[in-house]
Amino acid sequence: MAMVKLRIMVDRFQADIWEQALASENIPYQMKGLEMDVFGGTSGLAKGYGVLYVDERSYEQAKELDKGLMDQLPLNGSAGRLVRMIDHTLLDPAAGMKRLDEFLEQALGMSCASVCVLPWMVKYADSRLRDSDVGVGTVVDFPLGGETAMGKKAGALRAMREGATEVDVVLNRGLALHGELDQAVEEILDTAEAVPDLVVKVILEIRELGLDLSRRAAEAFINTGVDYLKTGTGFYGSTSVEQVKLLKEAVGDQMGIKAAGGIRTLDQALDLAEAGADRLGTSKGHEIWLEVTGS
Repeated sequence: MAMVKLRIMVDRFQADIWEQALASENIPYQMKGLEMDVFGGTSGLAKGYGVLYVDERSYEQAKELDKGLMDQLPLNGSAGRLVRMIDHTLLDPAAGMKRLDEFLEQALGMSCASVCVLPWMVKYADSRLRDSDVGVGTVVDFPLGGETAMGKKAGALRAMREGATEVDVVLNRGLALHGELDQAVEEILDTAEAVPDLVVKVILEIRELGLDLSRRAAEAFINTGVDYLKTGTGFYGSTSVEQVKLLKEAVGDQMGIKAAGGIRTLDQALDLAEAGADRLGTSKGHEIWLEVTGS
């Protein structure tokens, strides 16, 4: 029996209503859920949150039933919190103003956590998003991480002056891979110290560092000025549940974790969230939002 996604469930209450309705119509279904609050606090997904699947042979019938229920119970709550994990990302060097405008409109419509844009886009993004609850993020020393310590700091300071609220800074992988991890970490810490009002995320590039060195790097940032660890740039392959779990095991709840690279679907987002990600960096944020809302 092939199953297809019907809708994301806001909470256990909504799930109960949908399950009862499907059962009354003899429509086979399955629930993929997060049965615990894996994040803690108000930023986490609510207990009982999940995704409802139905037998594809009954999909049209289920979709009609779903529409009737949604007219009575608007989507809210946990689904909104999932969207609030998304760093909607535009790092395409070929993107121009028209695409940037469309992208920022999407971010406003989604009310996502933040946008992550190229440095030249920051000032304009700030002018468009300043009165919203969407943060403005950018990248520093992206994607290679080979800039000098002074260059990293200068990039972060410029981003702050132009209106950024968050910066994703790439670790110097060359230093880390050749016995100078302490120096690579210190460069990031100097940058974070220079912009204390910004949310600072360090991009580790786990696929290139390897698991052991990535763990050591993650542990080195505990109790520092860095707010998040980020799995990678996306330039060296997709992120994975295993990478997120590695970071979660290394730092627990002492730092945030951002998964980035190849996140294209709601199913991927749910899996990474369940593994421990607090933020999801993706250029497909709007498409995931459409899945969440059933649009």
